[in-house]
Amino acid sequence: MAYELGETIKNLRKRQKMTQKELAKILDVTESTISKYESNTAMPTFEALRTIAVTFHVSMDTLCGISREETISLQGMSERQKQTILELTAYFRKCNLPFHKSDNDEKFLILGKITNELMK
Repeated sequence: MAYELGETIKNLRKRQKMTQKELAKILDVTESTISKYESNTAMPTFEALRTIAVTFHVSMDTLCGISREETISLQGMSERQKQTILELTAYFRKCNLPFHKSDNDEKFLILGKITNELMK
């Protein structure tokens, strides 16, 4: 089965309950252009792809069918908040364990740190 960029864009847009018109405004193109992207009859520019990735919080790899993992946008966060998020994701990758009430103090310390930073 061939990868279709248009289907990915359409699915991301619909998942955010966004219309073609709304996405067109964000990309500064016509609604017709969005329709062409989604039907794979036109290819978005690199800049349009980058804006789509940022808008829907996915990686360029995801848009290109290389990876289906979503990304976490750190845009608008302080450096301290960014560092806290990076530490948390690194910790969970290392442990690869679910978060349970009975987990060790280190996990709760990280959760408390994140909560404090994000509540500022």
